[in-house]
Amino acid sequence: MTFEAALRELEQVVEQLEVGGPGLEEALHLYERGSQLVADCQRILDQAELRVVRLAAETAGSLGAAPAAPLGDAPAPPLADAPAPRLGDAPAAAADPQ
Repeated sequence: MTFEAALRELEQVVEQLEVGGPGLEEALHLYERGSQLVADCQRILDQAELRVVRLAAETAGSLGAAPAAPLGDAPAPPLADAPAPRLGDAPAAAADPQ
């Protein structure tokens, strides 16, 4: 099943559950199907992310750059020469261009 097909079916399941028409047994069946569709969509997205990371690493390697970190796993780069904020520090106010 493709991601798009699973997502379409999941949207239909959610719509049926939101309307509240099915009885308890049908609602449980729909909920189980929706849970499976969510897992399928997540698996497909995880596989796609892995492919993108691998392609980026291959491309970066061929260009002599460092490979990209997996999405969501890389820490944010530190700001150049900026001190780390301390607990209780107020955020810097933006300059008013008036």
